[in-house]
Amino acid sequence: MAPTQHAANLTLRGDDAPSVVRPAFDGIKRGLMRKILLVGAALLVLGAASAAEYTVTDLGVLDGTQSDAIGINNRGSVVGRSESEFGNYHAFLYERGTIRDIGTLGGPISEAWGINSRGQIVGFAYLPDDSEFSGVERPFLYSHGEMIDLGTLGGSYGRAYDINERGQVVGVAATTDGAERAFLYWKGQMMDLGTLGGDFSIAYAINEPGHVVGEAYTVDNAALHAFLYAHGSMVDLGTLGGPASIATDINDRGQVVGVSYLADGTTYHAFWYEHGSMIDLHSLGEVSEAFGVNNKGTVVGYFIGPSVDYAFIYKDGVMTDLNTLIEPTAGWILRSATDINDRGEIIGVGVHNGAGHGFLLTPTRH
Repeated sequence: MAPTQHAANLTLRGDDAPSVVRPAFDGIKRGLMRKILLVGAALLVLGAASAAEYTVTDLGVLDGTQSDAIGINNRGSVVGRSESEFGNYHAFLYERGTIRDIGTLGGPISEAWGINSRGQIVGFAYLPDDSEFSGVERPFLYSHGEMIDLGTLGGSYGRAYDINERGQVVGVAATTDGAERAFLYWKGQMMDLGTLGGDFSIAYAINEPGHVVGEAYTVDNAALHAFLYAHGSMVDLGTLGGPASIATDINDRGQVVGVSYLADGTTYHAFWYEHGSMIDLHSLGEVSEAFGVNNKGTVVGYFIGPSVDYAFIYKDGVMTDLNTLIEPTAGWILRSATDINDRGEIIGVGVHNGAGHGFLLTPTRH
């Protein structure tokens, strides 16, 4: 996801957001795309575990030099984005050892963010230059070799971020008055999930029961808080004492992960939310963010070390640098872990022999 303005990750709509990301859709999960991988940076010597717990697979690229792995299903199929022949990013599907371009909606750019076990993929893409909405992002569903535009809430643009096994899709879309709202799309209908009292919301993830998490403004746009939407109601999950929080994923047990500012207003940590309580997962460095959680309760994300980002896994109450769980001779720096499936396979972005590529970590034992 690309660089290094970490403090800006919680500034969802800041005008100073890098041009690679549309400011109107800027968010924590977008922080991955905003961390410009330090391609060509010197490899750091990291402490190695006595025996590697994961093997690393380089997902490769389409026709360019960089790829980012964003979502994985329980069959091990991976989606994300990679540079295409002409330098634009295209959505990809990686399965059975092959990376494949799944195309666009006719425009130059697409990104894939979520995939279910039926192989249905969601993300966003640009429409053709000669269309009414050229140059804007539209949420898509890719199924059986066809990419379709899911439409919006009456406005011109939108993004889809996740899909469950029932085919329910969540994301963000513009309304007729230009507001940005979290949506749930199912059976051809897109529903506005509302806000926490303000005028803005984004949905990032949905579980099998249909519970949705994301971020929304509170009354009078006073604060940006993580939310849980269930049974027709949006609930404010609060913060770790700071001014803002964002929920990035939820498993089928209703366990939520994300990121929140602490009371000092500048430090942010990954959090775990369950049974009405938000717990600080802390950091192995200065700050941390959680991006994914599986049904076993294992969490992945990144933390900032002395100078750069490192991917982490949080399991059984312990946060561990994933770089210490792979062979030190593998030639990788794992910068961020973006998702984990129920088989314990982890995806993310890293630097391999000087190039920024998506990776797949496979446990050496189950």
